[in-house]
Amino acid sequence: MKSLASLVLAGSLMALSGCAATSRYMVRGTEYAPVTSEVAQVVFVRPSGFARGIASTIVDAQGRFIGDSIPNSRFAVNFAPGEYTFIAWGEGTHSLKANLAAGKTYYIEVAPVMGVWAARFHLKALKPGGKNWDQLQDWLRESTPHTVQTAEGQQYVDGRREDAQDAITKGVARFAEYTPEEAAERTLTPNDGV
Repeated sequence: MKSLASLVLAGSLMALSGCAATSRYMVRGTEYAPVTSEVAQVVFVRPSGFARGIASTIVDAQGRFIGDSIPNSRFAVNFAPGEYTFIAWGEGTHSLKANLAAGKTYYIEVAPVMGVWAARFHLKALKPGGKNWDQLQDWLRESTPHTVQTAEGQQYVDGRREDAQDAITKGVARFAEYTPEEAAERTLTPNDGV
């Protein structure tokens, strides 16, 4: 039993400190265009190098591939105005709700924390005047921009439809379990965009 625990610990440490994760669904080094008046833009930023061996796949409640978040990176996706639930597919399966307005840019922190078997990824709303807002410009400057390869990423999600649906169900249910403070930290309103 001791050796099993040691093996699990060693594997977890390797995943958390090994080579940096990559994603074939993301193109490195490509800046994204500013938001237009017809759409809302959401920037997902993962400022941390923690859990550097793990990419976090983000989907929405309809099973659409949003992007893979890798260490010290950021990417932007444009959406029609409206309500969305974003889910970090993985251990813990955490989620965030967003009500997006056209012509505004919103920011979400992809925050890894230690889990039981692997890192868990929380999606946290970055809001003007809120927690970590004063660090956002540094995070954007210090992270590498990526562009999402949507069609290829969607093929991956579709190829794992049952697993994806399980993650979506868990992510939606998880939001209902948050305390009011946790839910507020994981909610974007139209006025939270800039």
